[in-house]
Amino acid sequence: MQLTHPCSTATCRLIALLLLAPFASAQPTQVAATTRWTFNQAEAWTVWRPEAERGPAPFTASNESDGWRLRVAPTDSYLILNAFSRPLKVDRLAGVQAVAIHTTQHTETPAKVFLSLHDELGERFYLRTQTLKPGSQTLQWSFPDEVFKRSGKNANNAVDGPVVHGHLYVERPTKHAALPIDLTFHGVELTQQVDPIELISADLDTGDPLHAVHPEQLQDTRIFLTNEASEPITLVGEIGVRDLPLQATRRANLGQITVPANDSLEVPIPESLIKSAEGSNLGIRYADWRFVSDDSPKEIQGKSSFAVMSFVGPTTEIDPDAFVFGLAGFHSEW
Repeated sequence: MQLTHPCSTATCRLIALLLLAPFASAQPTQVAATTRWTFNQAEAWTVWRPEAERGPAPFTASNESDGWRLRVAPTDSYLILNAFSRPLKVDRLAGVQAVAIHTTQHTETPAKVFLSLHDELGERFYLRTQTLKPGSQTLQWSFPDEVFKRSGKNANNAVDGPVVHGHLYVERPTKHAALPIDLTFHGVELTQQVDPIELISADLDTGDPLHAVHPEQLQDTRIFLTNEASEPITLVGEIGVRDLPLQATRRANLGQITVPANDSLEVPIPESLIKSAEGSNLGIRYADWRFVSDDSPKEIQGKSSFAVMSFVGPTTEIDPDAFVFGLAGFHSEW
């Protein structure tokens, strides 16, 4: 006798994937191109200057609508500028095969550009120097084939684990010292040999930086999925919400979700999960989520918390619609 099961829903598909994941054979990685750095204000690009260099800087840097602009005044000697973004130094990049920088040179000065990446052991990899031409252009490097120099106390001539952004260098030879430089960096595109699911991130979003939610706006509580791959990726997910760490978790299947290429998607958390076991909307909630794909043995997991609370005052001197949360600094007034 042949036994059959009528289940063909996304719920059953998720269960099957979760049960079989430990036994799944490894899937081949794919090459995915993604724009990882956009030189926007949030990346906070800056130019490092040694303490020994006193006086006015020979350059100015500013965030423009189309990128980060660097202007360098004429000098009387060789010049090299070391630019970096501190927020990007925690962005771990797996399987990097190529780097492309989109830039515009607004003058005819033959300035030079190169960059460095650092691996998990601290070894620095410097990619070969390229000379800029006037106008818009894309500078491309193959990694690690076009590394011309390595340094670091743990240098072993091997790329150990994912790499991180190191520095971006702008160089002007002595013979061109009297010529100005005017550059705009628009973006950096990386080609990575990774499982595409690794290019998806998932975060809790309530529309409020404190993760506070008004009980009449529960629909604003959602999982924000961002796909940095160049192709759409289809996932099946589930989410759980509990009131306290030791209480039972209420779970729901989120069904099949397709996250567009180089875009984001909001997935609302069902309001039935947010209500407590006693039926109350108020209180702290602990959420966890899990997403899997037919095309990958890997998965996306995460957890966070949020608070459902009525926004109260007194707010006589503050716009009630703008007041979210307050904390008294003197316990005698609590």
